[in-house]
Amino acid sequence: MPEPVIRAEGVVFNLDGSKPVATRINHGQQLTPSAIPKFYPLNGQQLEALLTWIRADNGLLEVGLSKCFIPRHGFIFYNANDEVIGSVSVCFECEAFRRNPQKNSPSAPKRPTAKSIKKAMKRLEDLKQLTKSIGLPVLENPDQNSRQPQFMTVNGRLQAKIDDGSESLNACMQSTVAVSSKVTVVWSGERINVSLGNNRQLSDSENNCLKTKIRELSATVYQHASLSMQTIVTVKRTSPSNSETLTNPTSRPLTPTGP
Repeated sequence: MPEPVIRAEGVVFNLDGSKPVATRINHGQQLTPSAIPKFYPLNGQQLEALLTWIRADNGLLEVGLSKCFIPRHGFIFYNANDEVIGSVSVCFECEAFRRNPQKNSPSAPKRPTAKSIKKAMKRLEDLKQLTKSIGLPVLENPDQNSRQPQFMTVNGRLQAKIDDGSESLNACMQSTVAVSSKVTVVWSGERINVSLGNNRQLSDSENNCLKTKIRELSATVYQHASLSMQTIVTVKRTSPSNSETLTNPTSRPLTPTGP
């Protein structure tokens, strides 16, 4: 990283089974949608230990000891202006990590020796212990244990709140027809922008009411001074003749854009 690293945060991601799998924790100043919205700050000693660990890599772990790469842990680095200047994504199961940005392709011996592999595994274990000391959860069976509520993504948490707040949201919609609307939510610093799809079934007052209530729910789900987030959720109501409540909608995370 060309700029001095002032602070860093750890984040876990890729625990909800979303496809495609995110291979990096961030895309520029935007957090990947599969991230769990809880940040673990590193103290000075932990930050120096992590940077030392990264600098000491001989390329073997960056190339990876396995062919897979499904990272569950990310470390994001900030400069003096609290801007994201880089990150590292780690997959303990696949025994690999990736830097972002990556100026040069990692290189490692084409035929690593047993000694070099053993050394790499020891280094990976050191990083795992550091990760645990920071407080990040390291799941022994991620695919089996990731369905717990604390591992829900921003998308999952907001959709759940919309479902739970069905009575309040339903009060915004006075029309007598079934309504299904995609809602795009963008968090950027202290700003939250809510955009409803072009649904002509709703009046301006109904749209404004929905935006206000969804913005209030969104504020309880995610906030970060430096990392933006974007997702899509669904507000859906069946015809009043069948039900006056919001049904349980389906949702999908927004595919991240960026470098």
